[in-house]
Amino acid sequence: MHSLETRLVRVFLHCVCLYRLKEPAGFRPGFLHLAISAGNAIYRNLNPSLKMNITHSIGLDVHKSSASYQLLDKTAHRVARGLLKPSTVAVKQLLEKLQADPATVLVVAEATGMLHLDFCEAFEASGCQVVAINPLYGRNRSAHNAIRDNKTDQLDAESLAELGLSDHEELLKRFAFHCPVERFALQRYVSSSKILRKSLTNTIKHTATTVHTLFPELDELGLSVNQVRVCRLLRQHPSPVRIAALDLAELRTYVGDKAATLKQAAAESFAIQAMGTTCEEGLLAMLLDTMEHLKEQLKEMNRKIDQLLVPCAGTETIRLVRTIPGFGAKTTPAILAFIPPEHLQWGSKKTITRKLQALFGADPRVKQSGRWKGTTKISKRGIEIARTALFQAAFCGMMHDPQLRCYYDSLKARGKHHKEAIIDLMRKQLHRLVAVLVDQKSFTPITQHL
Repeated sequence: MHSLETRLVRVFLHCVCLYRLKEPAGFRPGFLHLAISAGNAIYRNLNPSLKMNITHSIGLDVHKSSASYQLLDKTAHRVARGLLKPSTVAVKQLLEKLQADPATVLVVAEATGMLHLDFCEAFEASGCQVVAINPLYGRNRSAHNAIRDNKTDQLDAESLAELGLSDHEELLKRFAFHCPVERFALQRYVSSSKILRKSLTNTIKHTATTVHTLFPELDELGLSVNQVRVCRLLRQHPSPVRIAALDLAELRTYVGDKAATLKQAAAESFAIQAMGTTCEEGLLAMLLDTMEHLKEQLKEMNRKIDQLLVPCAGTETIRLVRTIPGFGAKTTPAILAFIPPEHLQWGSKKTITRKLQALFGADPRVKQSGRWKGTTKISKRGIEIARTALFQAAFCGMMHDPQLRCYYDSLKARGKHHKEAIIDLMRKQLHRLVAVLVDQKSFTPITQHL
C-alpha cells in the first residue's frame, strides 16, 4: 500500500494536471467530479449521480418534421401537450410557459438514430437536464397503456414524461445526453463508410455479372474486375471482338503471359453480340468508372476516420489497442468510436466488459421457461457496426494468434458450431480490449490457457 504522503502527492499531481484535460463538448461547469482508473489514469466523471429537484418532465417523441411533446408537473398533472417544431424559438417559447428554472426541467427523448439530436441539443443549451433513452427501456412503462399497448405519438410522449418523473435519477445516471462534436463526427464517418463499402460491393458484383455475360471465358482464365489491368483493358476494349483484334504485344501489357490464350478465347467467345454492342456504347465503362470512384471515396473516408480517431481516443490508446491480435486499421476505429468516454467509471474490468458486450449486442439472450430451454443466441440489440467489427477482430485474431486458435479448436472439439466459437472469441477479445484500455499497457499474451 502507498503511504499517506505518497497518496497525497499523487492526488495533488492529478489535480495539478487537471487543466490539461480537454473539456468535453456540452459539459457544463459546476461541481468537479474526478475518478482514477486501475491504471492510475485520471478522468472526469461526465455522468455523476446527483439528486436533483425535478419540477417538470417533458416527454419527446421525435419524428422527421416535428416532435410530439407531453409536459407534466411533479404531481404528474398534464400542463401542456402538442407538436413542437424543430426550431430554437419553439423550444424557448415552450420553456417560457413553465415559468420555472430550466435546471429543474427534465427532458426525456428516445434515441432514434439522429432525429432526436437537434431537439436534445436545443433543450440542453437552454439549461434543461436531457436524457436520450434506449427505446426498449421506455416500452410499455406507462401505467395507462401497459395492457392495451396502443401506439400513438402522444401516448409515447406521455409515457416518456411519466418515466422522467418516476425514474429521473436512474435515467440521469444511465442515459444523460452528451454529444461531443468530434466523437459524433467519427461515428457518422464510420457509419457512412459501411454504406459506401456496401455500395462498392454491390457495384463490383453487378460489374462482374455484366463482364461474365459479355465475355464468359474471362473467369476461366483467372481474370476479373478486381484486377486493375483487366479493368483498364475492358474500359478501352469492352467486347471480345475488339480484344481479339489487338496485337499480342499490346495485349501482354494488360494480361502478361495470358495474352495468347486470351486472344484465342476472345476470337472463339460464346458471348452475345448484342451485349457487346451495348457495352461498346458505354455501359461497361460507366460501371468501371463508378467502381473506381467508390474505391477512391472509400480511401478518402478511411483517411478521415483515422484523423478523427486521434482526438477521440488518443494516439497512445490507438497504439495500445493495435497490439491486440485481430485489431487492425479498420476494426479499431469502428470499435473505439462507439465506446462511451465514461466507460472507465463502470466498475471493474469484468463489469466494463459485460456492459460493452451488451452495448454492442453481443450478449447472450436466454429463453427458458419451466423444463423448456430454448436456443441461446446473441441479442443483437446494440450497435451493429461495433458488433461486426468485434466479430472481424475475433476471426482475424483466431487466424493469427496461436492462443485464440487453440481455444477455437477446443471449442470445435466440444461440438461448438463455427459461429458459436467465434462469438465466444468475441468475448475474449473484448476482455483483452478492456484490460488494455483500463491498464493503459500493451497487450501481452498470457502463458496459461484461455
